[in-house]
Amino acid sequence: MLVLFETPVGFALFKVLDEGKLDKVEDLSKKFLALESARKVVSLKAFSKFENAVEALETVTKLLENAPNKAKLDFSEILPEEVEIELKEATTISMGTEINDLDLMNIKDMCDQVLNLAEYQDQLCDYLNSRMNTVAPNLTALVGARLIAHGGSLLNLSKQPSSTVQILGAEKALFRALKIKHSSPKYGIIYHASLVGQAAPKRKGKISRSLAAKAALVIRCDAHGDDQDNFMGLEIRAKLEE
Repeated sequence: MLVLFETPVGFALFKVLDEGKLDKVEDLSKKFLALESARKVVSLKAFSKFENAVEALETVTKLLENAPNKAKLDFSEILPEEVEIELKEATTISMGTEINDLDLMNIKDMCDQVLNLAEYQDQLCDYLNSRMNTVAPNLTALVGARLIAHGGSLLNLSKQPSSTVQILGAEKALFRALKIKHSSPKYGIIYHASLVGQAAPKRKGKISRSLAAKAALVIRCDAHGDDQDNFMGLEIRAKLEE
């Protein structure tokens, strides 16, 4: 790791010999109280001296105007929150580096792959929604396809009582609770449905139980009924939302 340090007479570029010591910021200043101890942490690689006081003043002004700005940019629309935090922390100790043609080519290739994956994800989502609206229109309107994924098939799912539908997706937690004789889970993936998410915290449990009971009904309707519309699912969803 290289560290750029500004002095009154110029810029000094140091190579960090022990990066582990950088983690303990409170002890780092003690290492530079003496020349010998400082040499164990960094070694001087280059030094750029200011030609005159005017150049020194201009350089300091540019640093004050530009270095803080890059740490205050808003990346929330393009980066996850945790990545944005790490990026801003890095900008406080790094001025970055030049990007050569090879780096730029690889960056562009990676961006293209990300865009292609995002496009494929959208296509796959549209396909699944189309298939689900054909196979299980009422369940799709009420909950979605995740229950079928955990149940194995729509027919298998139609044989399960609402109590099983309610804890579907929490099998590992259930078996672990039975093994250690602890209280068993009350809800599975149905607890993360949008209908439950919209409810107040104190009503989430009640809505989850009601949703599981209604889901068991529409599953049987989709699996054994002749109708291919989602009228029942939409009607039940409206009542639950009310």
